[in-house]
Amino acid sequence: MRAVDPPDTQERAVVFFGYTAPDTHWMQFHRDLAREIGRRGWKVVWVSPYCVHKNPRWWLASFKDRVTSFARGGWASLRRPPKVLFALARRRVLFVFRGRLERDGTLWDFQPWGMSLLETPGFPPLDSLAVRQLGRALRTLGIERPFLLVCNPRDLPVARRVPHQAVSYWVGDEAMFLLGSNPDLERILAYADLILAVSPTTFDQASRVYPEKTHRLGTGVSLRRVDDAEMSMPPDLADLPLPVVGYVGSISSERFDTELLLASARAIPDATFVLVGPIESRIAAHLEEQRLANLHVLGARPFEDMPRYVSAFDVGVVPYLLNDFNAGADPIKVYEYLAMGKPVVSVAIPAVEELGKVVTIAHSRDGFIDGIRAAFRDRDDAPAESRRAESRRDEVARGHSAEVIADRLIALFEDSR
Repeated sequence: MRAVDPPDTQERAVVFFGYTAPDTHWMQFHRDLAREIGRRGWKVVWVSPYCVHKNPRWWLASFKDRVTSFARGGWASLRRPPKVLFALARRRVLFVFRGRLERDGTLWDFQPWGMSLLETPGFPPLDSLAVRQLGRALRTLGIERPFLLVCNPRDLPVARRVPHQAVSYWVGDEAMFLLGSNPDLERILAYADLILAVSPTTFDQASRVYPEKTHRLGTGVSLRRVDDAEMSMPPDLADLPLPVVGYVGSISSERFDTELLLASARAIPDATFVLVGPIESRIAAHLEEQRLANLHVLGARPFEDMPRYVSAFDVGVVPYLLNDFNAGADPIKVYEYLAMGKPVVSVAIPAVEELGKVVTIAHSRDGFIDGIRAAFRDRDDAPAESRRAESRRDEVARGHSAEVIADRLIALFEDSR
């Protein structure tokens, strides 16, 4: 059992180990959650992996692009005054040895240079360098033994060497179907003091093995982000015919049911279908080949513009594939739709089925299409009931807000001491 500080010396500090760059769209709820904890008086540090920039394999694969980019305008950087060049060089050298610590609102961002090579075959492991850099950053902030929240099993070798009060592991949407075949996952589940499950599927699977320390936390939406958003109509939606059936989020072959979306667009030609989010090139090409006049693929948009797009929807949809990858999902987009008062039609994902009173659950392709049509009829035929339905959706969204989940997470941290 780990030693625990006396109550009067226990710290209110948490370190989030983010598994992607901090601006990655699917990590924004975690970032919002971290910010909410910071607003409650905790010291919050977000550890960002720098491998997306420093992995040698990436450098080799992108060598041609980097040379071309430098040839187009990179020479101008060499014509800067010597004082400026020296300052830039000094900053980069310090980054290699110390990492980079920067303030971002109510949290601190830390990028440890040493973590960039951890998973690269043929290069020495730099766990010790990453640990030293993180330790130095925590000392700078006056943090001695924080709580740790890990989202990627591969971060355990670094996390376990950082002095801490407790380690929490956030089970991702798709992680648990790997249980029994992923040694990294097995190790972190055994080591963690808290296992945070996002869905009924992940909770059921983790609690079978570790019932005492598994807790259902779930995902949600930052109401602060929604309330503060500027709600003007996005220009790329302004001239589209109504009604609008919308989807926000990533569009990948593991996640997205392209054929369900296409069937819906063909079956309801008088509605406009809009996809907002990063999309795989193969899927984008396939959708383009269909040449559907009522289907518009907008691609990635800034995350802060999400409320503007959702506010323009008449119906929000979740056309996911029914597979192991999605079985453990708790789609954040559902709560984003609900927070904006929009009717939601989704396939039968366990976490979404729990919201059946405010979400239309489709168990077939025809059921999905009928659910969209019913949402249009309900809006047009019964305005008073539609307003009451919007109120019920808003109530559910508030129960799954980053603000509420932050309080739950803090309570779990406190209980784990």
